[in-house]
Amino acid sequence: DCTHSGRRTTLDAMEVSSAPCIFSHSLARALNDHERNIDDEQIVALGRTGGVIGVNGIGFFMSPDLQATTEVIARHIDHIAELIGPEHVALGLDFVYFDDLMMQVYRANKDTMFPNGYPPPPWQYWPPERVEDLVEVLLRRGYTEEHVRGILGANFLRVARSVWRS
Repeated sequence: DCTHSGRRTTLDAMEVSSAPCIFSHSLARALNDHERNIDDEQIVALGRTGGVIGVNGIGFFMSPDLQATTEVIARHIDHIAELIGPEHVALGLDFVYFDDLMMQVYRANKDTMFPNGYPPPPWQYWPPERVEDLVEVLLRRGYTEEHVRGILGANFLRVARSVWRS
């Protein structure tokens, strides 16, 4: 999982990996220039590994106006799918139900745990309760039912089956 690694580290890891890599909860930097998002070179490199990018659902990563809407998450899915195909996209929402607890964690650790670009909570999240809306949007945009099933989890399952050993 390259999500919490620096750009150079992710590119090096993907270059030497013999197995599919993932970004479990990341977004396209081309759509929101946040230092935590991944650029097109990283997205293309990930596609070459056969891996998956789980799109994040936290508003300040999703858009410059901090909004977490179905339209914004669909744009990130579109961008990644246009670069490497919908078989490399999934949901990795990073959703938090406990805003009060997140506020306590943030206050106690804001200088050490949260880098620049992390505004104080409460944060806007794209919630799992909106999955049905996203399915409708993706189907209207021309994704097949197979693509949508992949985005909803089958793509991560494919990668898990290829890398997990019993």
